[in-house]
Amino acid sequence: MDLRFLDSRGLFYTNDWGKLIRAINYAVRNGARIINLSIYSKVIPPESVRQALHRAMEKGVLVVGIVGNTGTRVGYFGRWSEVVAVGAVDEEGGVAAFSNRGPEVALVGPGVDIVSQGMGGLPRTASGTSFAAPHVAGVAALLLSISPNLTPAELLEYLQTTAKDLGEPGKDSATGAGLVDAAAAVEAVKAAIEKGELFGR
Repeated sequence: MDLRFLDSRGLFYTNDWGKLIRAINYAVRNGARIINLSIYSKVIPPESVRQALHRAMEKGVLVVGIVGNTGTRVGYFGRWSEVVAVGAVDEEGGVAAFSNRGPEVALVGPGVDIVSQGMGGLPRTASGTSFAAPHVAGVAALLLSISPNLTPAELLEYLQTTAKDLGEPGKDSATGAGLVDAAAAVEAVKAAIEKGELFGR
């Protein structure tokens, strides 16, 4: 589902909180299992937004968000425990200077010089944690395609335990558990299905 509530410049304002909540609720009602929230807020969002995200999580939805692009502390919505906060690295695994840091960072994904579809369907190259988060969301979707009964907590566990560790050994404030690894995550879920630990399709 492509749910849009930003203006033509990709911005939203404090009077748009209700639109965001309605978009989250719509996604949940219509069967979304993963929400990619590649947006951030410069102000503390109202509790009603967090409640909407919490309801989504309780309904079995994995919410993937961004850490932000100011090179400082993890911002909203990634600061909330309901959101899997994703940072950005370049193609060599180096943490992008703009990628925010903090204990909330769960994982990192490719976020530097990423080719995507721009206005008019034309390709464009850009950087940001908003490009890293969809990589994590996409891998989570792959795992659900193999084992649809995975819970958000189980999805996150597989994503983190199979991630490629970067920087200092173990979880750190810049890369979290490491770089999301689609092949390793898929193989881990397949192995769990073969052992009877998970249900497959």
